[in-house]
Amino acid sequence: MLRSLARRALQLAQLRAQMAGGESIDRVMETAGKAIFWKEKPVIQSQLQRWTPDGLATAIARLAEAERQVKAPGYVGSALVEEEVLAIPAEQRRFARPLKRDRSASSAATSASLPPTAVKVTQPPLPITAVAAVTLD
Repeated sequence: MLRSLARRALQLAQLRAQMAGGESIDRVMETAGKAIFWKEKPVIQSQLQRWTPDGLATAIARLAEAERQVKAPGYVGSALVEEEVLAIPAEQRRFARPLKRDRSASSAATSASLPPTAVKVTQPPLPITAVAAVTLD
């Protein structure tokens, strides 16, 4: 499972690098050709829109480290794999969607009742993907 996720992350990183070079997402998808199975094109396009280069670099590093630990003597079991597989999408959401502060006048009264360190989040939480269905979304 880790190897499969790492291959997808590397593929996304290569495509995202083309986007960073100035190509549009549609052009990147066209030039990928048969490297992307036709049924997966909408999923990959969605993932390219969600993932940042920094998020992909972090995901690739975490997957490589998890694979190294799985292969090392004294392997701790599948708990490590499950932890990493769930942590990567959560971390990606942190890179891709920074929290916004609600600065409107109507929220001033609501925010005033919060402790000074609290921040009111203005976007709904994202659903957690099941371990078996994680595809780097």
